[in-house]
Amino acid sequence: MTPFNLSEMLDDRTRLFIHLMFTANDVRSKITTVLGPFGLTLSQFGVLDTIYHLGPRRQKDLGATIFKTEGNITKVVDNLEKKRLVQRIQDKNDRRSYQINLTPEGRKLVSQAVPEVTGAVETQMSRLNARERKTMIELCLKLGAA
Repeated sequence: MTPFNLSEMLDDRTRLFIHLMFTANDVRSKITTVLGPFGLTLSQFGVLDTIYHLGPRRQKDLGATIFKTEGNITKVVDNLEKKRLVQRIQDKNDRRSYQINLTPEGRKLVSQAVPEVTGAVETQMSRLNARERKTMIELCLKLGAA
């Protein structure tokens, strides 16, 4: 049986796509590992971090911020509420809507998790120099703009 080189069989666009997916999964996995001791998923951390830095948000807006569907963000917030990390407060201006706010326990947990996650992100991204990071941002924006 003759060995073959898969990269020779794929065009450069397909290889780029595969490398982007593997790289994103690898970085996501490292951050997920950091979140493990806090008992949080990446989505749960995204919600807590957003509220921690930007203040209470409507559930729908949180979903848009962390790229989750309405159904998925409902489940994420439900789970955070069960853990007593967030609370739903009925919006005074729209009774159909709720503001999601941190509980004291949620604020404490996210304030501990943020430096750990930030450190892990900085470690991963420091593998690129400043010029490479700038180029990568520009290329990601170009790819996402289509």
